[in-house]
Amino acid sequence: MINHIEPYYGKAEQQAMDKYLKSGGFMTEHTVTREFERLLAAFLGVPYVSCVPNGTSAIYLSLLAAGIGKGDKVLVPDLTMVATANAVRMTGAEPILVDIDPWNFCLDIHAVHSEAKAMIYVDLNGRSGNMREMKKYCKDNIILIEDACQAFGSKHKGKYLGTFGRFGCFSLGFHKIITTGQGGFVVTHTKVDYEAIERLKDFGRVKSGNDIHDHMGFNFKFTDLQAVIGIEQLKTIEWRMKKKRQIYQWYFDEEAPEGYVPWFIEYVGFPLERDELYEMLMKKKIGCRKMYPPIHTQKIYKTDKEFHFAETISEMILWLPSSLSLTKEQVRMVRKEYENC
Repeated sequence: MINHIEPYYGKAEQQAMDKYLKSGGFMTEHTVTREFERLLAAFLGVPYVSCVPNGTSAIYLSLLAAGIGKGDKVLVPDLTMVATANAVRMTGAEPILVDIDPWNFCLDIHAVHSEAKAMIYVDLNGRSGNMREMKKYCKDNIILIEDACQAFGSKHKGKYLGTFGRFGCFSLGFHKIITTGQGGFVVTHTKVDYEAIERLKDFGRVKSGNDIHDHMGFNFKFTDLQAVIGIEQLKTIEWRMKKKRQIYQWYFDEEAPEGYVPWFIEYVGFPLERDELYEMLMKKKIGCRKMYPPIHTQKIYKTDKEFHFAETISEMILWLPSSLSLTKEQVRMVRKEYENC
């Protein structure tokens, strides 16, 4: 079986975890997490990073820290993982679904027909879309929150995705380029926003380790156990980015676009062709996955409103095997199957 995606780790992670456990660490969020946050911030070139349980909580906390709540409207692309819209609902705000740009599959600024307090711009599968145009559009009146859960390592004009908005949200799930099993983090650019995230994720306490709660908050902390793994993964990030781009080249006989680090390798074809290929690859024990259905087709977000490009693109994309452990021979095998389809 060639898995669709699997985590990549080795002896360095095992040895680091063994060393940490023997040290008598308390395992919960503490000094190792702080070090991991420092390293992430240094890599991305930002002043503040706060680690959280997952990408969904990263978006949710960012919305809360930005003052989003009941009665507010938040722009969300119709083609994204459902967690993006769910995080908005969790705050009591209303997600306003927006169609995508057919050229980059990200939120289409020209399809916005509603006033909103915030926008969640999703860097879908490492794409930057029209990032600078989007930032300019949001500059004065709309809070820009970047969902970069699929984009760690990708850049737009030399700058890392996830660093353009007021908040940048990342995932460290098992299928991401670096992983801590579960986990995520929030990028912020001001001390005020960073401290707001820190309070919200620690029961609303102004200072950890006391029982004075001046604000509403939650238990959304990270763990040093995860940070031990994350630090070792981050040490190899340059190799991981290079390998992802190499896999792309093996599939398509051309280099990945400048700055682009694909999360999943995508096959794009007509809907019937895509579905036929999916069935054929799965029968041959080659793992793959169809693109998310548009948010508006999900039962909890069902609407009769049309999102033409989100619907069309969703039915055309198949995510092919994309693990860091893939060999050139395995990729060639997959290529042979879809070229013969």
